[in-house]
Amino acid sequence: MFCYNAVSFVKLCRPIGRRNGVLYESKTYDVSGNVHDHCPDDFCGGGNAAAARPIPGIKLGLANVVTLWLLYYATWKDALCVLLMRILIASMVTGQMVSFSYSLCGGLFCFVAMVLLFRLLGKKHIPFISVIGALFHNLGQICIAMVILRSASILVYLPMLTISGILTGAFTGLCAWFASRRLRKDQVWFIR
Repeated sequence: MFCYNAVSFVKLCRPIGRRNGVLYESKTYDVSGNVHDHCPDDFCGGGNAAAARPIPGIKLGLANVVTLWLLYYATWKDALCVLLMRILIASMVTGQMVSFSYSLCGGLFCFVAMVLLFRLLGKKHIPFISVIGALFHNLGQICIAMVILRSASILVYLPMLTISGILTGAFTGLCAWFASRRLRKDQVWFIR
C-alpha cells in the first residue's frame, strides 16, 4: 500500500525543544517548507501501517526503459526531448508541480551519466549503464532536496537509495536490454 512519497514529506529535527537533555523539535516539513504537525504515518492510520508499506520514495523507474531504448536506437537529443516531456507532463497530470524540480534534477543527472557511459562503453552494457543512471538519479534528487530544504540531514537517506538504485537500475536495465534484443530499429515507426 503506497501511502505517501518520501520526496514529498521529510521528517526533520530542528533544535527547538528539549528531550532527554537534547534540544530537538520533530515536525514534518513538505518540500516547499510548510510545517505539518502530523507525521506521514498519519496518512495510513499510524501504528502498524508503517510496517505494511514498502520503503517510501523508492520507485521502480520503468520509464527509464524508454530513455535507455532511445539512447540505444535514436540520438541523445531524441532521448532528452522525451525525458523532458515525460517529466513535464507527469508533473502536470498528477498535479504535483512541487515534485517537478526533483524529477527534473534527478532525470538530468541520470541522463548525463547515461549519455557519457553510452559513449565510453558502447551499447553492450545497458544494465550497467542503467544502474549508474539510477544512482545518479537518486544523487540528483538528494542534491535538490538539500537545496530546497536547506539541510544536509537528508543525506541519511542516501545509503538506502544507493541499494535501491542498484536493484531497480539493474531491473530496468535488463528490461531495456531484452527490449533492444527483441525489437529492431526498423520495427519502430518513430525512428528514422
